[in-house]
Amino acid sequence: MRKKTKEAIKRVGYFMAAIAAVCGGIAIGAVSLTQKWFAKRWGDVSIEEMVFQLKVPLETSLTEELQNLFQYVVPPVIIFGIIVLTIMISIRAHRFIAGVLGTCILCSSFYIVPEECSKIKTIFPYEQYQEEQKAHPDVIAENYVDPRNVKLNFPKKKRNLIYIFLESMENTYMSKLDGGAYDINYIPELTALAEENLNFSHTDQVGGAYEVEGIRWTVASMFAQTSGLPLLIPIARNAMNAQEVFFPKVWSLGNILEQEGYQQELLIGSDAIFGGRLQYFSQHGSYKIYDYSTALINKKFPIDYRVWWGYEDQRLFEYAKEELTKLAAEEEPFNFTMLTVDTHKENGWPCPLCRWEYGADQYGTVLSCSSRQVADFVAWIRQQEFYKDTTVILSGDHRTMDADFCSTIDPDYRRTLYNTILNSPIEAEETTFRKFTALDMFPTTLASLA
Repeated sequence: MRKKTKEAIKRVGYFMAAIAAVCGGIAIGAVSLTQKWFAKRWGDVSIEEMVFQLKVPLETSLTEELQNLFQYVVPPVIIFGIIVLTIMISIRAHRFIAGVLGTCILCSSFYIVPEECSKIKTIFPYEQYQEEQKAHPDVIAENYVDPRNVKLNFPKKKRNLIYIFLESMENTYMSKLDGGAYDINYIPELTALAEENLNFSHTDQVGGAYEVEGIRWTVASMFAQTSGLPLLIPIARNAMNAQEVFFPKVWSLGNILEQEGYQQELLIGSDAIFGGRLQYFSQHGSYKIYDYSTALINKKFPIDYRVWWGYEDQRLFEYAKEELTKLAAEEEPFNFTMLTVDTHKENGWPCPLCRWEYGADQYGTVLSCSSRQVADFVAWIRQQEFYKDTTVILSGDHRTMDADFCSTIDPDYRRTLYNTILNSPIEAEETTFRKFTALDMFPTTLASLA
């Protein structure tokens, strides 16, 4: 009897060890793979952009994201669970070893699972985001002025607008002597343009706008600079999912200029559908969109050609010249908006024009190349007949997300976004020691036209 009881206890112990091993193994595998998926899919994305992309189903819906997560995690976890179970069955005759193994796996899960969950929480700081939203007063509601309630007086001969969004362009890249954070100036041509033209600065040197919530990624900054509003989506609300129009109540620069009879175009070297750029610009101003897909359709390059996010800035500027020449030939004024991309993280895209002046420093090389290309493009614009009636705005979209490049700068240095306005018909009263953000570019742009 005692022998049978002892045997039964051993069997129960083995059974519990097997369950512990399988459950612990599945828990470790599931959480570790989930963390890996989050890091791969959202690791370099701000919480604001993450919430926006999940709440506004422009490329993939929340359901599709969850399906992707399920497909990434579940099959490997099932296989891993089967492997652990097979091992436990194969050593069932050695119940002591099975017990030790099961206990070790279970105990390991008590350490690994919380650790991986902590990493996920770092990538997706949901609670922190909610607290930040509660902590900030409703500045927009208290200070925003609807453009529809403001009388805008455009001149009889309306001015053209060329608005160039410069990907990840900061004043940080200048030398310390010029107001930047480095010993060398990576963007001397852009620095010269800022010094020689209208630059709004937070100091008495070349400077720019502070980065705030709701403008920390490209689409958000483009939205902010053309509407005066941050792109912030509360997590608790679901209304965005039902919207057929991208922020239908917003009255933006595109809406205003469309009403004034402007031709409007957006030129980008990536896919416009990404992040909602196609929806925003086509629905707020009826912009003609020229992106990577339209370049393929128009046979600008071979059907299998694709680099970086689509095509490089070297091609972008050539296409911009073609489009501007066409727009200038028409009677109506034009608003030509474009976005560079070579300076995007990580490390940028070096094109054949890059000179590799900084050895293995690829991002510095790409920044310098971009500075030269933008300056050359501006020089071309200045030579055109339409320039005398055109305001040209150069504006960084957000601070770089290439963390390594800025890891060595003085932690007390205030990183700001680059801005320069050329050929403005009005003079600014104060350009230095200004505290402003990308949101302020909207009324500033209107002032340069109306």
